[in-house]
Amino acid sequence: MRALAAAVIALGIPTLQPDAARVLADMRQALGGEAALAAVQSFSASGFESRHIDGTVASTNIEWTAALPDSFVRVRRMPTPMGNDVSTDGFRGEALIYRRQSPLPYPASLIQDATPVERARHEAVVVRERKRAFSRFATALFGPSSIDPVDVSYQGQRSVAGRPCDLLLLRASDGNTATLAVDAATHLPVSLSWMAVPSVTVSTTAYVTTTESARGSPSSAAPPRLAVQAPPAGDPTAGLSPVEHQILYQEFKVVDGLNWPHRFTEKVGDKTSNTTRVGKYKLNPKIDPKLFDPGRR
Repeated sequence: MRALAAAVIALGIPTLQPDAARVLADMRQALGGEAALAAVQSFSASGFESRHIDGTVASTNIEWTAALPDSFVRVRRMPTPMGNDVSTDGFRGEALIYRRQSPLPYPASLIQDATPVERARHEAVVVRERKRAFSRFATALFGPSSIDPVDVSYQGQRSVAGRPCDLLLLRASDGNTATLAVDAATHLPVSLSWMAVPSVTVSTTAYVTTTESARGSPSSAAPPRLAVQAPPAGDPTAGLSPVEHQILYQEFKVVDGLNWPHRFTEKVGDKTSNTTRVGKYKLNPKIDPKLFDPGRR
């Protein structure tokens, strides 16, 4: 019972049924144990993210850095014909973090003409989304997080990814729900699933890889020319029906006493949308405070 109480305090979960507390306590033990998890005050993870878009795969170097309990950034570095595109997004408390360094033109902001009140309201929504996205990642490392507080209830057992799993329903204060599947034998997290409209990726740039030379013939030595297209007006997800989103937690490996996943496969419906492979975790690394500077530049 002392271990169960420690798990409840560490996770910051308001309400736990006895069966839910048992499943989470067993899961945290399988991830490394209370002492090892409690010793993590900050961490970083680096690897590669592969986005599956319209039958093509775009790969990006990616790194997460978290200073617990309330600061997190994700840095994506994507090579382009014009140079590296580096974007940083995350949160520090209730402050939004967003920075971008790129040779590509910045897309027009959806709130560039907004009032200060409208801008603050929009950024609060984005921060909540960032926190929820981080929590979906961190659930496989620690269990449900106080960054996105949830009530947890036990839903019984079902086969997930071919394995008998205990199912936990996670319900946030805004009514958002997700289902965490935990392997009944190994007690490791298997997946997190929730219902939402499909995400829509809109490209506003295109490259012309050959240009006409002064004589009118193609010149393969010419640099790529960037064509900028206006994004479609309105919400591209309007009218779309919710579908199941799922993150599969895979390839668990013990590093520095913690048994953490090194592969995250994200699916929308029956299609893979993202695959992230973690090459290395660092526990309690030295972090430059400027990394968590809010704002844009």
